[in-house]
Amino acid sequence: MEAIELKVAGVTFEGRQEILKGMMGAPRLARLVREPDNKYDPNAIAVVANGQKIGYIPKAIAGDLAGLLPAIRFAWLHPAYAEDLGNYYATLKIHFKEA
Repeated sequence: MEAIELKVAGVTFEGRQEILKGMMGAPRLARLVREPDNKYDPNAIAVVANGQKIGYIPKAIAGDLAGLLPAIRFAWLHPAYAEDLGNYYATLKIHFKEA
């Protein structure tokens, strides 16, 4: 399976803008953590880097990705700043194990 790239959701909540600001510069290795008790989405998958929750896999694909978590080799978080919006965001590139 080829790598997929997506924009991390929820990065403007719970102080995550400051966390992303501190991570600017280089990609970070990220972990994907299921949150089956999440009150907003039982398929929620948190994106964690440097021990801090950065945000979530977008709800529209979290259910499909949940079954693929064991096949993930690694995921890179790429923090960035959107000058036109005046806030930080992050993309995630997920690489899968060879079949």
